[in-house]
Amino acid sequence: MGTAYNPLAKQYPLFLLGFGVITAYIPGIFGASISTGWLFLFLVVPFLLLFCEIKLGLGFIFIIYAALSLSWTEILNIAWFHFLQLVVLGCVFIIGQNLTEKQLQIIFKGLALGLGISAVVTIAQKLGYNLGIYSIGYLPAGLFINPNILSEVSALILVSLIVFKLWWWIPVTLPGLILVQSRAAFVALGMGLLITAWKYNKYLAFGLIILVGLMGSYFYWGRFSLVSFQERIDIWKDTIQGFKFFGNGVGSYEALFPYYATHVNTEIARPRYAHNDLLNLIFEFGVASFLFLMVLFNAFRSNKPETAILFTVCIISLFTYPLHIPTPAFIAFLVAGYLTADTSYNWSIWNNWRSNLFTGIERKKSVKA
Repeated sequence: MGTAYNPLAKQYPLFLLGFGVITAYIPGIFGASISTGWLFLFLVVPFLLLFCEIKLGLGFIFIIYAALSLSWTEILNIAWFHFLQLVVLGCVFIIGQNLTEKQLQIIFKGLALGLGISAVVTIAQKLGYNLGIYSIGYLPAGLFINPNILSEVSALILVSLIVFKLWWWIPVTLPGLILVQSRAAFVALGMGLLITAWKYNKYLAFGLIILVGLMGSYFYWGRFSLVSFQERIDIWKDTIQGFKFFGNGVGSYEALFPYYATHVNTEIARPRYAHNDLLNLIFEFGVASFLFLMVLFNAFRSNKPETAILFTVCIISLFTYPLHIPTPAFIAFLVAGYLTADTSYNWSIWNNWRSNLFTGIERKKSVKA
């Protein structure tokens, strides 16, 4: 008797998963890769979930709370989209729980190849050839539209490649770091390398962080400005003024921020996110944010080297909004799921659950053979 086909047991579906989420850019569709990346996850991740052992834990309770918050959020159609993002990321978390280290490494090879395409586009844009791909501002952005997102993803994947010892893939991360020079990316890269190297050699760890610091100093020498940082502080102050015990509801930040803004002139610009994922989380979910933080704490209890990847995402999230961007959010939830696979805080509700549909198809093929 044959067994059901399981794409998680094959290399190429996992490779294509990583490659697809980072290259999901369709010119003229939704206007940016940010939306098409979510569309890719919406279409692919539920199918892969069919072949996973499903465990429920604190993250599931958090998603239930997010669903309840739809009843008091401000604009329901926007809220639904953000809620679907949480659901699909929860599915990514479950997929991560079902992966081995080797399988996770394959996904990151796909991510690296996809970033390599963005690196080629970035170099072309720097040389004056936009290739029909839109970029915000004057800096190149590859397929990410926003240059800072390209740089932050490059830093995150660089740390990941070092964790997995995929040395030959490292060059694909350099254009996004050198040609864009995001401050948040360099801070996250330095801290991520420090955590990665610390377990092996403390002197190497300090050497790497000094090297990254020198690079950042070289890039920003004579042109460092605190203006953008002050803008973030103003956004954070106004965000905190909107905190409620039960939160304002999933996806409510962009709509409700102007009601609480006293430091930011929202007639000139209205931030979509708080530029700090923790503050954004508390603004929307209030006390239930504690559930999300417990899952994060649970992931960091692991002694696996992949904690450095999740740590790098957390550093980036202090200054921007990686959990609202498909690629870094996918990486964060996938790695978090992998790190919490054996935790006692999860309760398995199906043991090796598989789709009866695909099992039945495979059995019919076996009988015919």
